[in-house]
Amino acid sequence: MRLLILCLVLSGVTPAFAQENAVLPRVAFSATAVQQTGPMLVRQHIHYADGRLRIDGANGFVTTILDLHTGTECLLMANHTYLVLPMDNELFRQFFAPPMAATGADLGRQPMAGVETTKYHFEGEGALDAGGFYWLTNTGIMVRRDYEDGVYGESRRHLDYLSDLSVGPQDSRLFQIPAGYRLAR
Repeated sequence: MRLLILCLVLSGVTPAFAQENAVLPRVAFSATAVQQTGPMLVRQHIHYADGRLRIDGANGFVTTILDLHTGTECLLMANHTYLVLPMDNELFRQFFAPPMAATGADLGRQPMAGVETTKYHFEGEGALDAGGFYWLTNTGIMVRRDYEDGVYGESRRHLDYLSDLSVGPQDSRLFQIPAGYRLAR
């Protein structure tokens, strides 16, 4: 199951999810990503560094690794197998801010998740026509997104945010396929 939250992208290959001018974090960090839609609440631990995002506990799998350089997502499954797939547009939007050209004006500064942020508006986009507000740090980390989309033909409110945000280097092994994993058939 794909959940929505925060948005990003880059690099030479032009994948289907291409988000030219998307806002990418300029620092490495880890955090707990919280996604709330109605009564559903999901918490996932994330790590970001150098165009790669690791999502622990994502999509019913043990781990998902997004590689913004290659436009792929790697699913590391509980049975020690993995799949490498083209990156999903909606999953990308969950974690990274939309291109600034698609957003409204700066709506003011306010603290979120213990850091200073700027609030922006974004118009409906993507397959679900999601539109609302997001809060972005000056280092490009989207720490909150509050929006509505048209999932299942009705408007649903979503609140996605980061807690326990920690800026700093991330171990490069977090973004690699672990020894002992084999390609799923």
